Amino acid sequence: MACRARSLLLLAVCSSVADCKKTPAGRGTQEPPTAGDCAPSCVAGQHCDEASSTCACDNACAAGESRCGVGGSPEQCALAQGCPVWTVPVVCVAGVEVCSLVGAVAQCQCRPPPACTIDARSCSGDGLRLQTCGADAHGCAVPRVVHCPTVYGAGSTCVASPGQAHCLCPPSSASTVYVDGLHGDDQLGSGAGAPVECAFKTIAHGMAVASSGETVAVRPGTYSAAQGELFPIQLKGGVTLTTDVTPVDTTSYVIEGTGSVALGATPAFATVAALGVGVGAPVLRNFTLRAVQPVVPGTGAYAFGCSGGAPVLDHVVIDGADRGVAVLEGCAPTLTGLVARNVVSVGLRVQTTAGTTTVTAGTLAGAEVGLSLASGVISIDGLDISGAATVGVECRPSGGVLALAATGLRVHDGTGDGVTLRPLGGGGAYGAIDLVNAEVSFVQGVGITVQAGAPTLSGLAAHDNGNEGLFVDAPGGTVSLVAAVISANGLGNGSPGVTLVDGTLSATGASVVDANGDAGFVAVGGTLSIDGASIDRNRLDGVSHYGGATTLVSSTLSANLGAGVTLFGGTLGLTSCTVESNLMGGIDAEGGSLALAASLVRNNTGGPGLALVGDVTAVVTGSSVSGNGGAYGTYGNSGGILLALNDGATLSIFKRNLVFGNLYNGVDVYVAGVTLGDGAAGTCMNKNSFYCYGAGNVGVAAHSVTVDATHADWANAAPASTIDWIGPTVDAASPCGSVGCP
Repeated sequence: MACRARSLLLLAVCSSVADCKKTPAGRGTQEPPTAGDCAPSCVAGQHCDEASSTCACDNACAAGESRCGVGGSPEQCALAQGCPVWTVPVVCVAGVEVCSLVGAVAQCQCRPPPACTIDARSCSGDGLRLQTCGADAHGCAVPRVVHCPTVYGAGSTCVASPGQAHCLCPPSSASTVYVDGLHGDDQLGSGAGAPVECAFKTIAHGMAVASSGETVAVRPGTYSAAQGELFPIQLKGGVTLTTDVTPVDTTSYVIEGTGSVALGATPAFATVAALGVGVGAPVLRNFTLRAVQPVVPGTGAYAFGCSGGAPVLDHVVIDGADRGVAVLEGCAPTLTGLVARNVVSVGLRVQTTAGTTTVTAGTLAGAEVGLSLASGVISIDGLDISGAATVGVECRPSGGVLALAATGLRVHDGTGDGVTLRPLGGGGAYGAIDLVNAEVSFVQGVGITVQAGAPTLSGLAAHDNGNEGLFVDAPGGTVSLVAAVISANGLGNGSPGVTLVDGTLSATGASVVDANGDAGFVAVGGTLSIDGASIDRNRLDGVSHYGGATTLVSSTLSANLGAGVTLFGGTLGLTSCTVESNLMGGIDAEGGSLALAASLVRNNTGGPGLALVGDVTAVVTGSSVSGNGGAYGTYGNSGGILLALNDGATLSIFKRNLVFGNLYNGVDVYVAGVTLGDGAAGTCMNKNSFYCYGAGNVGVAAHSVTVDATHADWANAAPASTIDWIGPTVDAASPCGSVGCP
């Protein structure tokens, strides 16, 4: 369509560039289009070229050119949609700045003479206005006037002292003192919440002014010596030091301490850099604390420390310090949501003589020692300790009694040990040590080491640690293991689940010890009592016994890659136990003393169900030995029981046992003088039963020795030397009858 005529005051609109016409102003415009038919208009810096019916650049300036514009501000030539146009990058402040050419570049410069003297302060004649002089972004003096009653509240006036003119701040509220490190002033402020200039500048000053029952509310910022803080800041009893709002995290509220000041009469190592408490019950909430770290790790101060009182730390983060928190002398703090990370030496140290240190929902990450306990009563409900280089929790009583009650303690992923109970230090003693539902996992050392004390470990989960899950070498000490799971420890270096060297260890409450890198339990000495445990799938034996005294009651030892039990020394008793499906025999006793009663030994392969070899002394009563068999050293294949005792070793009692269905002979005897029964002629009360042995096997094979099997049941018929036993016998007739084969 063709352009339609319009008034000179109206614009023409075209349906295409070809229809574009000039207005009297010379700009290309368009008429209202018909439906679906409209071309773009020419933009600023362009005009309509009628000859070519296209938009062309005005070329009003050259790119990079600069000038002072008619508005009094610098203008710069820049490209806009491909065409050079004048732009205004910055606006000069009216009355303060003027545009001038410096060389070929237009700039805002201070208008001479300056409107005022920068940093000057004075009061107006009526005493209601504060006249100040600041600097703008270009350093030009800018006068400012504050009407004191309007900004600071009714009754505020301008005064010229102390030191400089200022509006009088309103008093702080009856309960809250404000601190603002960016805007506040310790000299001129009052601690009021508004305006911001009336807050104090430093936490130390706010804490000094606040009284018991009041709150010091701190606005965001990093409070450090460079900002005017004096460290360590002493918290005051009954005063709450908190943030002005509850933050999502504490990174906007940082107290960065420097220096090293001793806490009371504590040892030289116990110094504090950021915050300290001596008396009372102050509250510290929602802060990040830092302490400048020393060149030599382990010689620096704690970020927070207390030597008395009962402070409350609520969601405080220690992020960057040589040491985190020290609880010393008579201090009894409550630590809720405490986090210590990027701490070099110690996350939390407790060495106190009064009250209880309470830790709830805490996190200690990455220190050399996560939690160090020397004395006092410590109560823990949820504490996560990770990445400790030496040990996650170290207990070493010194200077008092150490008692620990911990629920939900988790120690994991450290390069050292998990939890250690060290021998006593000077003047120290262990009180009750109770860990409930603790988890120690993926530490490269030992999960839990007990060298002293009498801990109770209820619901312990110790798994996937580099060495033992539990190591006990505690002369005179007692360890109670209740309903524990100790699994997959020592897989990389062949360590057992539990090692007992000295002391007393009891395992009750359906504990599970399985899939460890060596035996489930290794007993070297001490007293070991196991009741109701499942000891399964370990890479060697279920129990390896070298010394001490061990009893197993109502426990299962199954599917271990070695034997169910090996005995090399000491005293070992099994009562009402099940030893089954182990891959290198059921029970292998080669030394010490064995008592086996009322137990099932069945379906073990790679050796006999029960091997009594060497210098072992044994009593076997009321047990069932079935489905076993395999090669045993030079003795070849053996099924139920192998007897190869040295001179002086004895099978003193063997009665009321069932030996049946084994893969080879029921009993192989290589030692003279064995009595399989109670030996009393005509009495069958204590008889043994040998039955269901397969073709080619016998109930009792006496290998060139004399065996008294007078009082025994045999399979299906009276004994015959070619069927039931071979070798010399005392009495080839049995008055006890026979049993049928099921």
